[in-house]
Amino acid sequence: MLTKKQKKVLDYIQVYSQKHGFAPSHEEMRKHLKLASVSTINHYLKILQKKKYIAREKKVARAVSIDNKESIVSIPFKGYIAAGVPIEAVQEYETVNVPSNLISSSGEHFALGVRGDSMIDEGILDGDTVVIRKQNTVENGETAVALINGNEVTLKKIYKEKNRIRLQPANPKLKPLFVKSVVIQGKVVSTFRNFEEQDKQVNEIRKLFSDIKIDYSWSFSDKTRKDTAYITHGYHRYPAKFIPQIVSRLAEKYTRKGDLIVDPFGGCGTTLVESKVMGRPSIAVDINPVAVLIAKAKITPIDPDRVKEEYLILQQRLEIYNENTKVKVPEHTRIDYWFQPEEKRKLTFLLAEISRIKDKNVQDFFFCGFSNILKNCSIWLQKSNKPTRDFEKTPSEPFKTFAKQIRMMLRGNTQLFELLSERGYCKIPSKVVCTDARTIPVKDNGVSLIVTSPPYVTSYEYADLHQLTAFWLEYTKDLSDFRKRFIGTSYHNKKNLTLNSSIAENIRKELSQKDRKIAEEVSTYFSEMNQVFAEMKRILRKGGKTCIVVGNTNLKGVEISNAEVFVEQLQNLGLKVSDIIKREIPSKNLPSVRDEKTGKFARITSNNKVLAYPTEYILVMEK
Repeated sequence: MLTKKQKKVLDYIQVYSQKHGFAPSHEEMRKHLKLASVSTINHYLKILQKKKYIAREKKVARAVSIDNKESIVSIPFKGYIAAGVPIEAVQEYETVNVPSNLISSSGEHFALGVRGDSMIDEGILDGDTVVIRKQNTVENGETAVALINGNEVTLKKIYKEKNRIRLQPANPKLKPLFVKSVVIQGKVVSTFRNFEEQDKQVNEIRKLFSDIKIDYSWSFSDKTRKDTAYITHGYHRYPAKFIPQIVSRLAEKYTRKGDLIVDPFGGCGTTLVESKVMGRPSIAVDINPVAVLIAKAKITPIDPDRVKEEYLILQQRLEIYNENTKVKVPEHTRIDYWFQPEEKRKLTFLLAEISRIKDKNVQDFFFCGFSNILKNCSIWLQKSNKPTRDFEKTPSEPFKTFAKQIRMMLRGNTQLFELLSERGYCKIPSKVVCTDARTIPVKDNGVSLIVTSPPYVTSYEYADLHQLTAFWLEYTKDLSDFRKRFIGTSYHNKKNLTLNSSIAENIRKELSQKDRKIAEEVSTYFSEMNQVFAEMKRILRKGGKTCIVVGNTNLKGVEISNAEVFVEQLQNLGLKVSDIIKREIPSKNLPSVRDEKTGKFARITSNNKVLAYPTEYILVMEK
C-alpha cells in the first residue's frame, strides 16, 4: 500500500509518461510536487521501485517506467472534434498514451481532443480527450463520433427517429441537430483531461474540505425524537433518514412559496412532506417501491374521520380471526426464513383485509403501517439494521402491534391534515414516482431547489433492509433481483464507466490493490452518480441550487471521500460551489460502525470496528 505522497509521485510519473511517451526528469518531478530537493524525489523512487510500482535503469536519464500494475497503451490521436457545431473531418497524425483501463476489452480505438461545451452534462468538457471505440453503429442515446455532409464531424448523442436522426447535445442551452443520414465512426468509451488542471482542481477541493469546521447549528442536537418525527415523519423507520429540519432550513433559504423542489432519491419522503407544509410543490423519485409506498402515505392528508371509519371496519374484521380461520399463507422461502408460523398466519390475514379497502389512499396508509410492523413481528434482531436472525426473540403479536402503529399514524395524519388545512396547502402538488434517479419526470430548467440524500456506496444494503416489505407486498420474489435496481450495485455493467472525477479514480486504484470486486462496485457507484448529477443539472434552472446531504465512509481501509468526489463531478458538469456545510449526525437511523477489514456494517459490540458516518456534509452547488 502506498502513502499519499508516494501515490502522488506515482500518479505524476504515470500521467506525464502517458502524455510525453517518456518519464519526467527528477527536477520536473521536484518542481511539480513542490519538494525542496531532488534527493527527496530519489527517496520516493526507491520506495516505488522496491514496492515494484516502477522499474529504473541505472545511469540512464528519465529511465523510469511504470510497472504493469496498470499498463499504458498507445492509440492514434486523430486531432480535434467539435462538441458543438460540426467541423471539418480530421485525419490521424500522431499517437497518445492512455491507461489500459480506459480502453474497451476488444476493438480498435483512437483518441480525439474535444472543442466546445455541447457535451458537458456527460462530463465531456472543452479541452478533454475522448477515447473512441471504432464501430459503425450505436444504440439510441449513446455518445458517438458522427460524420455528416460527407466531411463534417461532431460529437453527439445519437437518436434514430422516424425518417430522421437526431444529434442531441448534452447541454440544455443547445438545440439538437436533425439529419437524414449519418456515418457513425465510433462510440465514446472514456474521457480524460489535462493532469495539471486536474491536480489543481483536486488540491483546491481538498483544501476547501480541510478548512471546513463543523457548523453545530446544522446538527440540530437540541431536537428530540418528537421534533424530528412530527406530523407524518414518524410513520415508518427508514435507514439514513435525514431530519426534516435540514430540508425546511434549506427550503427557507433558497426558495419562495410556489418554487418547485425535487428529491432524486426520495427515500421515505422527508423532502416532500417539508415542501408541502411550506407551500412548495415537489416531486421525488425513488427506485425502491417500499420507499415510494412510505412517501405516498406520508404526503397524503386524509380526512381524519374517513380514515378512522375505515380503521373501525378493519378492526371488526380482525376480531373474527381465530385458529380455525382459513388463511392462504404465502409460500416463500424468505418469508419462512424470517417469520414463525403463527405470525405468518396473522400477517397474511391482516394483509388480505387491508387489500379489501377500496380507497387507494386509505389502503396505502394501512399498507405503510403493515410494513412498519414486519420487523417487530419477525425474528429479525430488533436492534440491528443488518439482516440478522435472533432465535431467542419473541416476535410481537401482529394485531396488537398493528393497532399501536395505526394509532400513532392516525395522530400524525390528523396533525398533517389540520396543518395543511390551516395554511391552505392541502392542494399543493406533491408527487413521488417509482423510477430511476437518472430519468426524473421534470422538464428542463424547471426546478428551483434539489434537496437529496443519495445512497451510500453500499446501496444494495437498502434492498436488504427493505426485503420484508418487498416480499410481503410482492414487490419482488427474489432478493438478488431486488438488489439489481439500486445505484452502484455489483449487478450493473462495470465496463466503459465515466467517473468524471480524478479523486474517484484514485479511490478505484487504491481499492483495486485490496479487492478488485469492491473497486468495481465503487467505480460503478460513482459513474452512476455522475449520470444522476447530469440529470439534476438538466432540470435545475439557472441560479438554482442542489443540496446534497452525504457523508464519507471507509471500505477495506480505504477512505471513500464521497463528498469530495461529488463536488469534483458537479464542478466538471458545470456547477459551482455555493456553500459546503459540515454537521454532526447526532441520531441518524443508520448502523454506526463498520468492520474496518471488510467495510461491512458491524455489531456495536464488535472489537474490529470504525465509525461509519460520525459527520456529514451538505453540498450546496449552483447552476
